[in-house]
Amino acid sequence: MIAEVANAIAMADGNVERINVEEQNAKFSIVSLVLHVNGRRHLARVMRRVKNIRAVTHIGRVRH
Repeated sequence: MIAEVANAIAMADGNVERINVEEQNAKFSIVSLVLHVNGRRHLARVMRRVKNIRAVTHIGRVRH
């Protein structure tokens, strides 16, 4: 699953800076990513790619 997400991000020309996985149970985990993108449009393209992965149930943006 992590490889599939990382590949989708790479295919959209995004760079993964950090990955954190928190297992909830045997069938559900929360994956938090810190990405490097070039603006809002690029972020939207990366998010669309990740959303298209069947196992992804939610994707959101946290601003710092």
